[in-house]
Amino acid sequence: MGLDEKTVRLRIRKMEREGFIQYYQATPNLRLLGQSLAYLCNFQATNVTTKKRAIDSFCEADGIIDIADYLGESFGVTVSAASEEDAQQTMAKLAKQVGIPRFVFLPPRQFPSSLRSLGKLDWQLVKNLRGSAAEVHLA
Repeated sequence: MGLDEKTVRLRIRKMEREGFIQYYQATPNLRLLGQSLAYLCNFQATNVTTKKRAIDSFCEADGIIDIADYLGESFGVTVSAASEEDAQQTMAKLAKQVGIPRFVFLPPRQFPSSLRSLGKLDWQLVKNLRGSAAEVHLA
């Protein structure tokens, strides 16, 4: 854009103050966690109560990266997996547990190889971030 760093930082801070930027979200490279793919699955529950129960159940499941609660009876779930077959099996198992027989499986997001591995401090940070939301501000 040809702008200096100070101008960009000032504009971003203004957008944060005015509420245009609501929050920041970190997405780790899943290859560092032994998973190379992230699949988004869209679900359609029969009613809002079933959807709420399903979302609560999915929050406790392994491999779930994110859950998007849409208006009405639909919601989206992002699952990490080493292969499409693994992801489909995980989603089919979870869908059966919550009584939602059908879902739409979208193409995966692939993560690049990393030259680095996670150390002890990195794992502690991931554990703390996963357990509670963290607010991030630009320095």
